Amino acid sequence: MEMSEAGSPEGLPRRTVLRYGAAAAGAAGLARPARAFAGGLTVAHELAERGFEVTVHERRSVAGGKARSLYVPHSGTGGRRDLPGEHGHRGVFGFYHNLPDTLRRIPLPGGGSVFGNLTAVSWIELARSGGRPAIPVPVGSGRLHLANADLLVASVAGLLAESLRLPPGEAAFFAKQAVMLFTSCTERRFGQWEHVGWWDYIEAARMSQDYQRLLGGGVQLLQALRPPTASARTSGQGLESIVYDLVGRGSDGPADRIFDAPTSEAWIDPWVAHLRGLGVRFAFGQHAEHLELHGGRIAAAHVRTAQGGSERIDADWFVAAVPSERATTLWNGALRAADPQLAAMDGLQQVWCNGVQFFLRHPAPVIAGHIVHVDSPWKLVSISQSRLWRAPFARTWGDGRAQESLSVDVSDWETPGILYGRPARQCTGPRSPARCGPRCSNIWGARARTAWTTDCCTPGTWTRRSPTPPAAAPATTTST
Repeated sequence: MEMSEAGSPEGLPRRTVLRYGAAAAGAAGLARPARAFAGGLTVAHELAERGFEVTVHERRSVAGGKARSLYVPHSGTGGRRDLPGEHGHRGVFGFYHNLPDTLRRIPLPGGGSVFGNLTAVSWIELARSGGRPAIPVPVGSGRLHLANADLLVASVAGLLAESLRLPPGEAAFFAKQAVMLFTSCTERRFGQWEHVGWWDYIEAARMSQDYQRLLGGGVQLLQALRPPTASARTSGQGLESIVYDLVGRGSDGPADRIFDAPTSEAWIDPWVAHLRGLGVRFAFGQHAEHLELHGGRIAAAHVRTAQGGSERIDADWFVAAVPSERATTLWNGALRAADPQLAAMDGLQQVWCNGVQFFLRHPAPVIAGHIVHVDSPWKLVSISQSRLWRAPFARTWGDGRAQESLSVDVSDWETPGILYGRPARQCTGPRSPARCGPRCSNIWGARARTAWTTDCCTPGTWTRRSPTPPAAAPATTTST
C-alpha cells in the first residue's frame, strides 16, 4: 500500500501502533509524503482516513483476501451471476466491536452503510448423531444472573443442564470453572490461566463423552482451537464474550448475524469502491519476498510481480498484514537482529480451518442458522446461508438448477474421519472433504439423510446416491 500523511506523527489521535509498531524502527518526523507498503483492506481504511496515501500490494488478482467470496467460474447463465462460494461460519457476533465500526464507515451507493447488510440469525442448532435429537438453541437474551458469582454459577449450570442436557453435576462443575475465569483479574488470567490447557482446566478427561464434545471440543468447533493445547485464558475469554453477549452486556447488535448476500457483494465490493474514493490504489498480482533494512528502519520491500519479475517498493512505512506463518518468512537476519522479539513468532502454532461449499437442487431440511455438528470427528459447522440472503438464490446465481447454497467448515484436520478412517489432511481426490463430507450425512440427523443422497448438484459426491446422478454444478472450497 502507498499512503501520504497529512500531518506529523503526533497528529494521529489513536491507533499509533499502525504507524510505529509496523516498522522495525521509526523516525520522529517525515520530510516527504509518507508511503507505506501493506496488505489488508482494514489497514488501508484506517490509514487512508488518517491522511496517508495508500497502495495495497495484493498477491491475488482480487481484493478481499480470505474474507472474499469465491465464485465458480462460468457457472452463471441467463443473466445470473456465478455461483458464490462462502466460508462456513461467516458470523458477525454481537460481542464484535471493531468489525461493526468498520462496516458503519463503508457507505453504500443508495445510502446507508454496509452495516445495514447484516441480518440476524435467530437459531443455532447442536446436531447430534446416533439417533439423538438435535438441540435447538434460540439466539437472544439468556436467563443469566450477574448480581453475584453464586447466582452466575447457578444460572450458567441451569442453562447448560437444560439446553445442552448435561448431567447436573457436570454442568455445575463447568459453571464453577467458567465463573472462576470470568471473575479472575488480568494478572491471574495471564499469570496462571494462560499456562493451563483448556482440556485440563475443565477436567474433561474424567467427564462424560457429551461433556467432552460439547464443552471440551466446543472451542474447536467455535474458535478452531485445539482443546489440549489452547490455554484456559484464551478459551475462557471467548466463552466470556458469548455469555455477556447473550445477556446483552456490551453487545453491538444481535448475538449472531451474517451478511444478507455473498460476502463480496455485501461487503468487499462496496469496501473497495469506498477505499478507491479515499485515494487508495491497488497493485494486484504482487507478493512481498524481502524487506530491506537500512539505517535502523525498513527502507524498501521487494515484491514478485504477476509477470514473474521483481520490483522494489520504496516507502516510509511498511505494514505486513499477512498470516503469521507468512510473516515469519519475511523476518530475515537483519530484521531479527534489529528486533529480536520477532523470533517469538517462530513458536506460534497454526490450525487449519477450511470451508467446503455445496450447491443443492432442493432446499436442505435444516434450520436457517448455524449448525454445530457436535459429534463430527472433523468438527464441522454448517449454515444454509442463502436462506438468509435477500435475493432468491436460483434466480440470481448459477444456471437456475441450484436452489440453495450450503457452507460447511472443517475445523479438525488431524482426527480420523468416519468414512475412510483418515484425517482430513490426508484425504485427497475422491476422498477429499469436498467429496466425502456429505457421505457422513448422519451428522446432519436422520431427517436430512435422504436429501443429502439425492439433492447435491455435484455428481459422485455420495456412496448412496440416486441411480441417475444429477447434472453437475461444482462444489468449491475456501481456505481460512
